[in-house]
Amino acid sequence: MLSSRRLNLDSKFLSLKIVKRAEIPRVSRSPFRLRWPTKWLRLLGRMPDAKLAGKIDTSSNTVQAERRRRGIASFQAKTPNVEWTSKMVRLLGTDTDINIAARLRITWNAVRFKRRKMGISPYDTRRRRNEFVWTRDKIALLGTNFDGVIAKQLGICALTVSIKRAQLGIKSFYPQRRIRWTKEMVALLGNVTDWKIAQRYKINRVSVARERQKRGILRAIETRPVKRTPKLKPILSEPIRSISRRYRIAWGAISRLRRELGVPMPRRRPIKRRDKAISLR
Repeated sequence: MLSSRRLNLDSKFLSLKIVKRAEIPRVSRSPFRLRWPTKWLRLLGRMPDAKLAGKIDTSSNTVQAERRRRGIASFQAKTPNVEWTSKMVRLLGTDTDINIAARLRITWNAVRFKRRKMGISPYDTRRRRNEFVWTRDKIALLGTNFDGVIAKQLGICALTVSIKRAQLGIKSFYPQRRIRWTKEMVALLGNVTDWKIAQRYKINRVSVARERQKRGILRAIETRPVKRTPKLKPILSEPIRSISRRYRIAWGAISRLRRELGVPMPRRRPIKRRDKAISLR
């Protein structure tokens, strides 16, 4: 069987004719190619490709391809040598190179070359135009009062004051109260929830959690069930996040209580979209 199949395949390959490759006559010039008269060819390299393209009503890529095919260099405008004065040098780095170039009426390449030569860093566009300048007298105020009070005195945002104070390593004016953990308070850790300990001793819940974690004590979980009272339904109609934060109930427990008491989930407020009307004229 195998030998017969091989014979059939060999006979098929032998029956195929060997086709020799040949060249087909082609037109020397494409009919869609732009014909360049002598007056256009004289302009190649004497003006920017985009300008010449607009003049002869074609694309700049077509002009660039023809110029490169003929080995003509691109147009480079001769710029006069800029004599940099001390006043002009002071402007470097105070604004973008393009804006300084427009102000001095020179090319932005000349501005960039001079700035790099003098080792001046470029202007950071992320800086605000009316950026607040910190003087020695203003820095001396940091930490002497609350950040909000100092911000009102200087006429700036309180966040700006706190960021600057943190950068300089100045401690905040907020009186930090050291908590002295008594035996009675330590005994409650892990047995009572952090919220209840914080409320009883009027301290921050984060401080309670930090002290508990420091001593390696697991947090207490409230396992007592919620009482079914008439006031419970209005509470369950509020958003689940606010209920959990306010009453310290787990999300799963809130969902179970809603299903049990038949309280529907509160509807989300519709997002007001301000779509601009597009007039097609």
